[in-house]
Amino acid sequence: MTVYAAYFKEGNFCLPMTKFFGEVLSRYGLYSSQINSLGLPHVTHFEFIYRAQRLNPSVDMFNVFYYVSYTDNFYPFNS
Repeated sequence: MTVYAAYFKEGNFCLPMTKFFGEVLSRYGLYSSQINSLGLPHVTHFEFIYRAQRLNPSVDMFNVFYYVSYTDNFYPFNS
């Protein structure tokens, strides 16, 4: 699996990835390398905010705020 340094620096990405991040990838049928580094923070920040409120993030709730699109060979999450 190829992971760019920008994922770790700009997107707060870490390995092993969280269960929530894996669920988002599974729901959309994507690999982590297909998400651009500007869209990745949407997933991680959403999870951080929910966990800070002592709530479990869900992909269904994530879909209320974000959608995936296809741009320049990557899949960003847009609000």
